[in-house]
Amino acid sequence: MKVVLASVGAKFSHKTLAAHCIKSYSDRFSPQCDVEIFESSTNEPAGDIITALYSLKPQVLGLSTYIWNTDHIKKISGTIKKILPQCIIVLGGPEISADQVHSEYPAADYFIYGPGEVAFSDLINLLSKGQRPKEKLIVGQNIEFESLPSPFTPSYFDSFGADKYGKTENKLIYYESSRGCPFSCAYCLSSAQKGVAYLPLARVREELALLVAKGAKVIKFVDRTFNLDKERSKNILEYIANLETDCTFHFEVAADLFDSGTLEIIRQMPPGRVQFEIGIQSTNERTLEAVNRKTDLKKAFENTKKLTALKNSHIHLDLIAGLPFESLESFAPAISSCLEVRPHMLQLGFLKVLKNTDIIKAYPEGSLLYNDWAPYEVLQSDGMTYEDLCYLKSIERVIDKFYNSGQFVNTLNFALEEVFENGYELFSNLAEFCQGIGDIKANLKRSYTMLFDFLKPRCNFNKLAHNIHLDCLTFDPKGSLPDEISPRRDKASERELKRKPEFKRKNIRVEDLELTGEKLLFVYDEKCPISKAYRIFKLEEKSLEVIAID
Repeated sequence: MKVVLASVGAKFSHKTLAAHCIKSYSDRFSPQCDVEIFESSTNEPAGDIITALYSLKPQVLGLSTYIWNTDHIKKISGTIKKILPQCIIVLGGPEISADQVHSEYPAADYFIYGPGEVAFSDLINLLSKGQRPKEKLIVGQNIEFESLPSPFTPSYFDSFGADKYGKTENKLIYYESSRGCPFSCAYCLSSAQKGVAYLPLARVREELALLVAKGAKVIKFVDRTFNLDKERSKNILEYIANLETDCTFHFEVAADLFDSGTLEIIRQMPPGRVQFEIGIQSTNERTLEAVNRKTDLKKAFENTKKLTALKNSHIHLDLIAGLPFESLESFAPAISSCLEVRPHMLQLGFLKVLKNTDIIKAYPEGSLLYNDWAPYEVLQSDGMTYEDLCYLKSIERVIDKFYNSGQFVNTLNFALEEVFENGYELFSNLAEFCQGIGDIKANLKRSYTMLFDFLKPRCNFNKLAHNIHLDCLTFDPKGSLPDEISPRRDKASERELKRKPEFKRKNIRVEDLELTGEKLLFVYDEKCPISKAYRIFKLEEKSLEVIAID
């Protein structure tokens, strides 16, 4: 029997994991079925995906539904049922709930709610014998996680050859070393599954070594709280630290669970080897209690500050707007507190009211409004109006442009330390300044000019010009300074340095900084993997001796 598992990802560069987990299990326990995987993304027109699936002539088509692909899945399943009416369509994934799915996906024959490996294999075993289960909803059963076969089979790696990117190194590889979450955060899908199961450490090491050997450049652990088991996470981090690779490993962690031993392991990591995504979500204790989230905020921020001080790993903090009992006034300090510890990225997200979660129960009755379509984003909460949320979106826009890009770090640090009382004040004012400008994703010269014009009436001109000057040359080889800031390029020193073998073929720039009297050398050959800054050196005025900057 011909079975096709079709994955519709959010991006071409994301390698599917779920479909390969199901195929690996089915290959072992449903050998009479020919299970094939078709990978695509929402960047492709649904019609093109339908044409490709039609050419495969599946007898059974399995589709995973997520908040990012529901429109595609509805189009694909509905059309396939029309042009291949005998094809049995099976839907699974997070968008499938135990109580209401049938009307949303009328073309589907079966729905799998929960873990899919065993449920899907059992279903196609019956279908291959000509047996059709009467119940359309199949509840997946948890089995021992460690007993599931590895998805990283020869067919997994062979699939890269047929992919639009073609090579392992061009994909973000998902890896699951644990399944489940011990916490019960009301807004999170993981709260629906109780308990945590782990793969044996020996298997984790073996699979990571295989992925690295095959050329993986970014491996993202999908473990909900990677460092829940401190000793286990230390073991994995130590193993990763000693790998001979330039691969980056991404983890979702609880910062308050880091201890001194873990921080020491991270301190010894090669730059760019690991990056951490830390969910703060809110600093309002009443809000955290309402959504069953337990976090030692003081320790979380202390550890985040220690991590950023190491300068060898990318640190990403998350906040969620629209949670219960959170107002604009209570959310503002959360933005400021996050920016105080200087993460490399702050994601100001907006609540998604996901199916199979208990988030609605946390609000006073009738106070929560959200979109009826995926991703079910909040429109109004008990403490925030739609206008408040729109205002926060304008702040999100400038944080993403000016802070998360990392290209304005010196200027923003100057503004945070000497101009504004806190991060919220800075970015709320910047958001209001940018109102009506339109697309702020402009070229670097225009971006530096926007920030310069915003800050100029508020601070010392020379200090501002110095920091804009430094940022511009640190991140932009063209040195596209705002028109009001005059370049002070020392081309004579550049010619002298070009006579030295180490700089002969390099793109360099020597600049005199008026405020500090420094002569700096900018070398535009490679960027820091963490800050994305080009290399900068001090130059001794007379001898042109190159002095490294820490």
